[in-house]
Amino acid sequence: MKLLYLLRVAIALLAAVVPLQAQPYPYKPIRLIVPFPAGGAADLSARTVTQALSQVLGQPLVVDNRGGADGAIAGRAVQIAEPDGYTLLFATTTGMNAVPILRKEPPYDPITAFTQFPWSASSAFSCSCMKACRPSRCPNLLATSGPTRER
Repeated sequence: MKLLYLLRVAIALLAAVVPLQAQPYPYKPIRLIVPFPAGGAADLSARTVTQALSQVLGQPLVVDNRGGADGAIAGRAVQIAEPDGYTLLFATTTGMNAVPILRKEPPYDPITAFTQFPWSASSAFSCSCMKACRPSRCPNLLATSGPTRER
């Protein structure tokens, strides 16, 4: 009787652990936060990139426009997001350069708060994720980008 009870407990524990195995990236939709309202150049560039990238990765990329405060709202949203590679910032020179220079107390330091990797070829846009999230954890995402800078 005791052996049967232990066997049931072992099977229940095994059934609970098996689904926790690592899944390949990406296994769910990726949110791309754009620091400007819909309809502008940044939004258009982000949507162009996400269409192609969605096909390559096999998961949708959802564009989330968070305009305002020269990109600081979007930057802060990515900075405090879970560092799992599923919340990215479609960074612009405004948000990465102007916000820290023009603000007395900037909400983030773009050098230390984010890891950048370029997506948009020869434009002023790049993609960033929270510092704790290393792009090297997301090999499929890296395969679609150019040179990566991790610190």
